[in-house]
Amino acid sequence: FLLSSVYGNLGDYPGFFKEFFSYYPFFKSSSLSYKIQGILTIRLSQHSKTADERNGLQKKAKDFLKQAEELNQQDMGLYKALIYLSKQLDQKEDIKKYLEKLT
Repeated sequence: FLLSSVYGNLGDYPGFFKEFFSYYPFFKSSSLSYKIQGILTIRLSQHSKTADERNGLQKKAKDFLKQAEELNQQDMGLYKALIYLSKQLDQKEDIKKYLEKLT
């Protein structure tokens, strides 16, 4: 999964998908899997054609990220993604909650 994340961060999406889906069946219920699905869904939302589609994808992304949080409350990168997404959804209380978890 870490290698797939590296490919994704570099914008090498064919490399990302090859690595991610080769290991996904073994780790589909892991924190990292949910985190990656959440971040991918955020990226999809950035390319949405309508506001409704963008909002739906952002909410789905938050669900994935919250599942990751349930499994790993120590992941600081996860909270950064949740803060970013909460800003997009204008959820000020959630932003405050996640900032507190970072400190």
